[in-house]
Amino acid sequence: ALGAALNQSWSLPVAMAYLAWFVYAPQCISTIAVVRRETNSAKSTLFFAVYLFALAYFAAWATYTITNMIVSN
Repeated sequence: ALGAALNQSWSLPVAMAYLAWFVYAPQCISTIAVVRRETNSAKSTLFFAVYLFALAYFAAWATYTITNMIVSN
């Protein structure tokens, strides 16, 4: 049922971009908390979080764009 519903509402490029985002995005807030504890630096922790979110969004955008070009042709 879920697969059929997603198949009707999400295109292949959107689904692939969603998967790519989850590869790079920090999976939970506890990961960021551990980085804070291990580095003992708020600056490093902020850089880590911003970097991973930016990387995740870039990967999702690139995946969407490439998949859309492949599917369109």
